Amino acid sequence: MLVKRNTDWTSFRAEMQSSTAIPRIKTTDDLKAEVTQQLIRDRCAASRRALRSRAPEHRRIANQLSRRVRAALDEHRQETWRRFVESLNPRGNSLWKTQKALRTSRRPLPPLHGEQGIVHTNRDKAEAFANSLELQCRENQIDDKDEEHNTGGEPANANKLDARR
Repeated sequence: MLVKRNTDWTSFRAEMQSSTAIPRIKTTDDLKAEVTQQLIRDRCAASRRALRSRAPEHRRIANQLSRRVRAALDEHRQETWRRFVESLNPRGNSLWKTQKALRTSRRPLPPLHGEQGIVHTNRDKAEAFANSLELQCRENQIDDKDEEHNTGGEPANANKLDARR
């Protein structure tokens, strides 16, 4: 059904200019990033629609968009890596530093046994280290009530030790 009415083009133009944000794209990288971001938005919307409706065609569309997003992100990672490798200077140290970093594998710290038991997360490990250092680096506390002062200059336990022998 068609409806005939007059359109207020000035208000329409003002509404379009205020509500539509047009991204400023300067390079092809900006265009690829914008397209990838839009793909991610579309995938999220399709996934929400598929979860709500449970319709097979909505699930199929969401899966297709997920594959396209994964392919776009893989392409972006490969392009970034290619640019990085091309930027390495064989005469400088950057090439050798990169190959050494790639060859050596850093093993994560194993779980630690702290006061609270075995800790796995980095935050808990840092807390366990801090507690351990705090215990190791505090001043010695001497209890005066354990020591009895003799006027003869001998420790109070000396008589007990002699009696045991």
